[in-house]
Amino acid sequence: MAISKTDQKTAECDIDCDTQPGEKAVRVGNISDLQGIKTELGALYKQARRAAGRHPTPQEALALSRILSAVREAIETAEILTRVNRGLADIAELRAGKLRVVK
Repeated sequence: MAISKTDQKTAECDIDCDTQPGEKAVRVGNISDLQGIKTELGALYKQARRAAGRHPTPQEALALSRILSAVREAIETAEILTRVNRGLADIAELRAGKLRVVK
């Protein structure tokens, strides 16, 4: 059973947003893949950095560093996944005889 994009966005908001009647719902990005997670972490960091101002407290600085650490991990994971997929594609081409090994 396929779910339409509109239904997905509604479901995401229903799950992720605790709103009272008359309140605006907070838009939550799609975090079902690495790109979505990187985007959402970036937005979270920007919002937290703006809220902390020019001179964040030690607690705010710690929270910001944790967000940046998560962003770094997401970027590294995406890069590893790209390299693995490239390697798998090369192996498939070698097996199909479309790619030659040059010594």
